[in-house]
Amino acid sequence: LATPTAVMVGIGRAAKSGIIIKGGSTLEEFAKIKTMVFDKTGTLTTGKFKLKNIACQSTISEAQVRRILYSLELHSSHPIAKSLVAELKAEIAEPIQLTNIVEEKGIGISASDEKGNTYRIASYKAVANLSAPKEQTLYLLLNKELVATALLQDELKTNAATLMKQLKAWGITTVLLSGDHKQKCDAVTSELKMDKAFSEQVPAEKLEQIEQL
Repeated sequence: LATPTAVMVGIGRAAKSGIIIKGGSTLEEFAKIKTMVFDKTGTLTTGKFKLKNIACQSTISEAQVRRILYSLELHSSHPIAKSLVAELKAEIAEPIQLTNIVEEKGIGISASDEKGNTYRIASYKAVANLSAPKEQTLYLLLNKELVATALLQDELKTNAATLMKQLKAWGITTVLLSGDHKQKCDAVTSELKMDKAFSEQVPAEKLEQIEQL
């Protein structure tokens, strides 16, 4: 009974701390870990984004951009979307009624309105061919034309640095695997003294990196 009891107690105590471990065999695998891979948004960072800046083309106002962002992100479960909806909810009295909503994981979300206009919020990868500034977080397209960019700010969780220090002490290699820009990922990697970073990765590419590891 000794081993099953120890495993059961270990999983139970972890669960009380908010750590869900999928069975005893998974728990035992921890003894063999050489590398630990982390996502960035909502894992190492708080995931609570704030709009730092919106840059608009002359054809659209910031108020219109904020309404479009809110209307589109209402239909997404991404951490950035949830943060934007929470921030903009109080100021947007009536969102745009949208149809044909399509969300591409790691790429963006698109939809149409009743007048036939198409809207799209995209990551840099989706608009790189439009000579867009790379340092922005979100890119807004109206009828396939880039009309605005938005810069969002996130912050590291208070215990992230402590965790990385402890993992290093145990001889575990730490890797950041994120869909965010290289500049932001490199900054997080440097601040937390992590060993390696993979940036601008869509979900399929993240899976490939995990397979290689």
